[in-house]
Amino acid sequence: MPTEDAPSLEDYDRGQSVVAVPLNLDAAQTRVRIAIAALAAMVLILGFTVLRQRGVLPVAAATGRVVGQVMDASDTPIRAYIFVINTQLKARADGEGRFRLDGVPAGARSLVVADEAVGREIRIVVPAAGEVDVGQVRLVTTPVP
Repeated sequence: MPTEDAPSLEDYDRGQSVVAVPLNLDAAQTRVRIAIAALAAMVLILGFTVLRQRGVLPVAAATGRVVGQVMDASDTPIRAYIFVINTQLKARADGEGRFRLDGVPAGARSLVVADEAVGREIRIVVPAAGEVDVGQVRLVTTPVP
């Protein structure tokens, strides 16, 4: 500020020491808008993170495949039913007892292999984009006395 525009000592004594400075409202408004947008983005990210951790929001879950073969006590392939607990996934073994379940959510799972009055639960861990081969599952009936 040039000295000619500076307030005089008399102006200070009268309380008129403030010099009018033109404000650049566009720059101030832009800074406020950027600050509000950044705060809103942080709130949204935090909110989605909390909701996802609590299981409210579905997570794009990775899936894998489960394969195997179902046999009876005499090693004969059977056309059993296979279910993945807590999902809608199910399959039926073919004539050779083989089955394949695609789209099984990754992680610890329980399979139920059943035929007529016989069933068996198998605990597995499904890797994301991988395959679990449960091998031969034998369904054995227990004779009733």
